[in-house]
Amino acid sequence: MISSISVDSKWHKRFKWHKRFTYKVATLTFKALHHHQPTYLYQLLNIYSPTRQLRSSGAGLLVKHETSNKTSDRAFAVAAATAWNRFLPKVRTATSTEQFSRALKAHLFTLD
Repeated sequence: MISSISVDSKWHKRFKWHKRFTYKVATLTFKALHHHQPTYLYQLLNIYSPTRQLRSSGAGLLVKHETSNKTSDRAFAVAAATAWNRFLPKVRTATSTEQFSRALKAHLFTLD
């Protein structure tokens, strides 16, 4: 029987490269949004705030910048907004880093 600790410590080996990339970008985004650290990453993120009241107003979404090529899609501001907006509200509304990490891993494991 495999214990939950050994499964959790080897979670990264079961991720494909794009899921590991998404996990890393999402973790940096979470820390930038909630702790304003590192400052240079926080300054790249724009929180979506519509001019009138919409259902998406409190969803915690980020503004995604339009890009013209694949290379620009790799910029942190674009990759962070793209990944962040795809997550379920349960993942985006986590209050602690541990809670976010658990919810994010569960979300990424369910995707194929």
